[in-house]
Amino acid sequence: MDRSYLSASEVIEASRSFVCVRLVTFEDVEEMKFMNSIYDFRTPTKNSLFAILDPSAKEHLVKPGRSMEFTFDDAAQMAAKMEEIAKSYPGPDDVDPAKLGMPYLKDVRLALNVAACDTQSLIILYAPKVKDHRKLESLLLPLAWHKDLMGEFLFVATDKLADLAKISETGIAPGLLVVTPGTYGLEGRQVAFVPLSAKASDAHAILVAAAEANRLGSKDSKRHIGRGRREGVKWEPVLEDPGPVRNRRSRQESYGSDTD
Repeated sequence: MDRSYLSASEVIEASRSFVCVRLVTFEDVEEMKFMNSIYDFRTPTKNSLFAILDPSAKEHLVKPGRSMEFTFDDAAQMAAKMEEIAKSYPGPDDVDPAKLGMPYLKDVRLALNVAACDTQSLIILYAPKVKDHRKLESLLLPLAWHKDLMGEFLFVATDKLADLAKISETGIAPGLLVVTPGTYGLEGRQVAFVPLSAKASDAHAILVAAAEANRLGSKDSKRHIGRGRREGVKWEPVLEDPGPVRNRRSRQESYGSDTD
């Protein structure tokens, strides 16, 4: 994750008044089309985009670009502009989590990759039965938007045991798996577990403790990519990177995430 803008405390605070969307670039056809509708890349679509849109998602409120640096001089300027925009679009002070819903990523494979890129822990809701999924989601939903936990985790749900094959130290019981992603997002390790039978207060305590104990910090992207190349790590995106071959080592090669 960007360390000079998005990790700045003033930007994080200002973001509380916004709906923040993290696109997955070469992993989704519709999202790629949406990116192209926001910004004229002039060359084939790249793997990063920044924009602030009005509630209709049609009007630009700042100049869009490849990153925040295209629009703002620094994080303080970005936060000030976000605060100004928020005053023009006031929302309710308290929003029912049920109306917000769960911000699930598309699948476990992608979720591990995004979590590694953003250096965040991941919660996997695993439930083979629909009734168990509903019970776990009703437990997780208010916790995901709780002030103690908001922004601490990414989320994904699955009913397939096979999806957990790349997760070490995990069992096979339905529940909420707290997972630390591997360096390059190709595997993960379970570090905490909330069982299906857990009470809300117990689940809250488990997740708060897991968040505090497993914060991953930041990483140096250039060194990260360089080491990935040396180690022969590859990520195969759903969509082929459409960039010029001269700018790529391989037609389908990525190191650690879809946005590194």
